[in-house]
Amino acid sequence: MEEHYKNVKCLIWKKIDAKNNLAEKRSCGIPTCSICNGKIEPIKNIPQKIYSFLNDDNFLKQLICGSPLELQSIDIQFWKIIHPYFKYQDWVEIINKDEEKLNQDEKNYKSLIKKVFKTLNGIIAYESWFVANKPTSNYSAYHLATYLDIRSCVYCNRTFIVSQFKTESSGKIGKLIRPQFDHWFPQEKYPLLALSFYNLIPSCSICNTSVKGRKELNLARYTHPYEDNILDSVIFSYKHLVSVDSLKIELTGINNNSELENRINNTLKDFYIEEMYNSHHPELKDLLTIKKTYSENYLKNLKSAFPDANLTDNEIYRLIFGVELNPNDFHRRPFSKFKYDILKELKII
Repeated sequence: MEEHYKNVKCLIWKKIDAKNNLAEKRSCGIPTCSICNGKIEPIKNIPQKIYSFLNDDNFLKQLICGSPLELQSIDIQFWKIIHPYFKYQDWVEIINKDEEKLNQDEKNYKSLIKKVFKTLNGIIAYESWFVANKPTSNYSAYHLATYLDIRSCVYCNRTFIVSQFKTESSGKIGKLIRPQFDHWFPQEKYPLLALSFYNLIPSCSICNTSVKGRKELNLARYTHPYEDNILDSVIFSYKHLVSVDSLKIELTGINNNSELENRINNTLKDFYIEEMYNSHHPELKDLLTIKKTYSENYLKNLKSAFPDANLTDNEIYRLIFGVELNPNDFHRRPFSKFKYDILKELKII
């Protein structure tokens, strides 16, 4: 998080320290910082209320590193300063209203909020800086994904989200693959939070784009991937539907805290996690075949068959099933939690 904070802070300083705002431009003091020493164009004519807000170093720290609850509070605080009666839904209605049907107050309101959104998108430069930057730049989406070292989607644990650049024939380093970053608080509604650490969730394209999209979540109803490790409270199981001779994978959130349990199940339901896993019957059938074919001491027998290999239980498990045995490492390989629960139910582990 510290690396993210340092780079985003330098970016915002660079963006707001235009000559008409600050005579002497700030610097992080690191001679090699390509942001402070680079050619990032500052935003001119920033409204004073926005400038004062972003020019407060204590606020800036909280904006970049604050918890999800703190980010929610920051955004409310910001808009109270910009426009005490601002409501996003009112703004949407005015945008979609024919220009000739707007009264003068609505026109003034539309102009003000439009300018604020444009200014924030210019300063908190998610698309034009964070996403656009190459892997060889000082900092980019590739860098954050690498620092996080989360190798499977935090929402579904079904898909690898590794980062890798490519070397072109010319020798240049270019973009290849990386996770998408879901804005837990949607960027189009919360432009102020577009580069906040706890609002950048590494995820697969299905969860981020196809399932969540622009849907707005709230902390009272849903879990947050960085705050709530729901894999600890999710139980996979299966049953055989005799009437149609088919398998059904089932998924339930269970926790001693009823409030958290409700949020877990809401998240599972609205992200269609159980439906997603029911497209993976072949993986379930493989585990059932192992149970049917081999004894309950399958893993022990394999370990004893190769005593000179000195393999740990974790290594044997990973080699056979392609997933992690340690719950702390489930995020490193897709299907780790699913296979762990099914194998326990089958008494293979």
